[in-house]
Amino acid sequence: MPVTQIIDNLYLGSEVDAAKATVRGDYDLVIDVRPLVDMNNVSMKNLDFLAKQINTALRGRKKVLVHCALGQERAPLVIAWYLANYTGFNTIQKAYDQIKKVRPMIYVRVDVLDLSVLAERNLY
Repeated sequence: MPVTQIIDNLYLGSEVDAAKATVRGDYDLVIDVRPLVDMNNVSMKNLDFLAKQINTALRGRKKVLVHCALGQERAPLVIAWYLANYTGFNTIQKAYDQIKKVRPMIYVRVDVLDLSVLAERNLY
């Protein structure tokens, strides 16, 4: 599946998409989430860091591509975290629903999140 626009200036893709986009210079910021997101041990600190990077870039009207290997699990998680924390999608599920509308092949992985953090931030 090609790169998918999630909201204005925020895109989701795979490592192949990112390689092509980098060569062409299609995006102002390309974020590879693989080094910071381990689906066996998801760090809320890392999710917050990545969401803040996305937010800073988007506030500066930058075009952002977030990717992992296939664009199906880790990158959607990061984008859902960003949407839930910085936009009107005020729960993680609503954020995932938005992503799934435009990129149906993603895996919804709420199970890897610390539910106490979700509850504390009213994101669940």
